[in-house]
Amino acid sequence: MTTTSPISLTAVACSLCVAASTANAQWTTSSLHPSGAATSTGVGISGTQQVGFVVIGNDPLGPVRACLWNGDAGSWVDLNPPGQDRSVANATSGTQQVGDVVVGGPRGSSHASLWSGSAGSWVDLHPSGSSSSSVNGIAGTRQFGYVVSGGNRHAAIWSGSAASIVDLNPVGVVNSVLVGGDESTQVGSTWDQDPSSYYHAALWHGSADSWLDLAPQGAIRSGAYSVSNNQQVGDVQMDGENPHACLWEGDAASRVDLHPLGAGESIAFGTDGVRQVGYVAMSPFGSTLASLWSGSADSWLDLSAFLPGQWEDTRALGITTDGSTTRVVGFGFNIAAQRQEAILWTFTTTPPVCDADVNQDGDRDQGDVDYLINAIAGGVNPTSTNLDFNNDGNADQGDVDALINVIAGGDCP
Repeated sequence: MTTTSPISLTAVACSLCVAASTANAQWTTSSLHPSGAATSTGVGISGTQQVGFVVIGNDPLGPVRACLWNGDAGSWVDLNPPGQDRSVANATSGTQQVGDVVVGGPRGSSHASLWSGSAGSWVDLHPSGSSSSSVNGIAGTRQFGYVVSGGNRHAAIWSGSAASIVDLNPVGVVNSVLVGGDESTQVGSTWDQDPSSYYHAALWHGSADSWLDLAPQGAIRSGAYSVSNNQQVGDVQMDGENPHACLWEGDAASRVDLHPLGAGESIAFGTDGVRQVGYVAMSPFGSTLASLWSGSADSWLDLSAFLPGQWEDTRALGITTDGSTTRVVGFGFNIAAQRQEAILWTFTTTPPVCDADVNQDGDRDQGDVDYLINAIAGGVNPTSTNLDFNNDGNADQGDVDALINVIAGGDCP
């Protein structure tokens, strides 16, 4: 891809690699593309489970199948219900999956759907009287999406069955959809009769009357796509600008612009409550770069830089963190294979390693504490021990305290 950006992607990637190495962590990547598929797309993630869809066979326009993975291509599970023509999975709770199934033949209608790990577990959430429906998110026992009735879309929440649906369309609003949610908060968009313009990012807390407009003054379009720990992410397009990735914390005034300096456009699709993922294009309509942020524009990280070989149009759609491991799911176009492939990025932080036997006598005890105190005070250091035991840049009482803590069974600093 040719760009005119002042940002050096190589420099950014290399500087962040150094930072990751210092923190005893590294990014690894793997393709989730299953054997026998024409294309694959990773969409949602929770814990160690990823969901999305694949196109079966050699034709990119072939049958589309909802699927799940557990970390590698070989773990692929086809979720398409027997007898149905098309399906996609949009999100997972780690144990259940949600998405859409086309019912009634190739020209049938989309039905909101719930699975529990297999095609045979499919539950049709489509309510009677609706022309179509879709589920985009899941948290606990609740599913988030929308139904279409009378030509308009209404945001909706389910609790495991078609009969459990709750309409979240606000009074006075023509169209609304839910795209994501957690146990207390849901996010999506609202818009008027013309669906091609004036989308407003929106937030709910489980009821239609809890609706809150997240669109900032002057925006011509905005959307919210994911929420975690009171952090919402999406994008905002101001008049005369391209979309900018952004995050909110509960209201329009809290918006933080994540758009990197010099980029053409950006969108954030997922958050774990601390980090955000999406894409950045260095020029309008240019190839996209799967991206990660940590709450600010200058924290931007190009995730595509960690992929082996040559890729273009990469995007990160979901992120989850479990202890020391962060996982990101998305997709990209593999130039060598000439196909779109689902991708999993993994970032694992290794606990720091330290040796409390500073006097190297084979024991970790008071003798090591006395040795460190004496050496810091200016005494001899025959073992050439690093006196800055806690790695804060100073050799002082803090290092003695850290050593005592480790000898007592605590973690390395």
